Amino acid sequence: IAVIKAMVKQLNIDIEIVECAIVRGEDGLALSSRNELLTPEHRKAAPHIYATISQCAEKMASMSPQELTEWVIKTIDSNPLLKTSYFESVDATTMQKVESWDESERIQGCCAIQAGNIRLIDNIRIK
Repeated sequence: IAVIKAMVKQLNIDIEIVECAIVRGEDGLALSSRNELLTPEHRKAAPHIYATISQCAEKMASMSPQELTEWVIKTIDSNPLLKTSYFESVDATTMQKVESWDESERIQGCCAIQAGNIRLIDNIRIK
């Protein structure tokens, strides 16, 4: 949404962008056509991504952004079927990495996870 908002602003397009929540399955996995490509084993492992990132807002109280990144990667990668490509805490408007929690009013945790041959992406509001 940040990319679309920036593009609309740069091109001076007169439209309203309405944000909405990510649509998720009952197990928390973000619904995506890519999910259909997951093997049954990887599909079963994939909800571990949301289970991990959904704890970020709580964890930020006792961790720096760098420590949170390390924790998320270690936790997701504890499942042998998942491999974190990246996790970053970013300003939700600029998508720039934050070094401290007070750098931005709104911070998103963004990640990409390899599940076999499929790259899954997800994000969650941390602050």
